[in-house]
Amino acid sequence: ENTVCLRGEMQLQDVRNTTCDDDDAQTLPLREQVGEITSTTDSKVAENDLRVARILFFAGFAMLPWVWFVVWLHYRKVSQHRNALPALAVYVRRSLMGAVCGGLLFVVWFVNATVLQSLGEWGRSLLLYVPSDDDL
Repeated sequence: ENTVCLRGEMQLQDVRNTTCDDDDAQTLPLREQVGEITSTTDSKVAENDLRVARILFFAGFAMLPWVWFVVWLHYRKVSQHRNALPALAVYVRRSLMGAVCGGLLFVVWFVNATVLQSLGEWGRSLLLYVPSDDDL
């Protein structure tokens, strides 16, 4: 059976039925070693995904709702993975809600600022703030 030599956290050397030369290294069957590295790597990746999603979620509150959309777009499938942390799904859902709310506010602002003013006096009567003719 093939064995691997593990030095440090992630360095693997295929030793093919021989022993490791280094006293600090561990020799394990390949199947066991790859499973151990995969679980360690998956947990580190999951923690990093959660950290990045959390940072970007709070960055969206700086009047950047498109960041929420990017978080949702990037992490929507990652959050469904079996190794994903449950908190990642929470930030993905919240980012989607923030992106939708931010998008709706933008549409309301756009309609208010441009379309209603172009409808003449009737449109201006619907505005909360009517700018003077000099501002137009």
